[in-house]
Amino acid sequence: MTRIEQAIKALEELPETQQEEVADLILTYVANNDTAPSALTDEQWAEVRRRQARGFKPADPARLDQIIDRLK
Repeated sequence: MTRIEQAIKALEELPETQQEEVADLILTYVANNDTAPSALTDEQWAEVRRRQARGFKPADPARLDQIIDRLK
């Protein structure tokens, strides 16, 4: 099964209201994809892909509190 087929199958399992919302997002994305240049440089896109490959690492809440307190 291709990724497109997987996406369509997942979309079909959503309630109809959500299906319509996702369809609108996809159609908007496709309509704008060719005409809207990216604001990111090739180097920035490479960084985005590098970070996506690394995966999500949640922050330590205590460390975030320290940073916020320092900025006050």
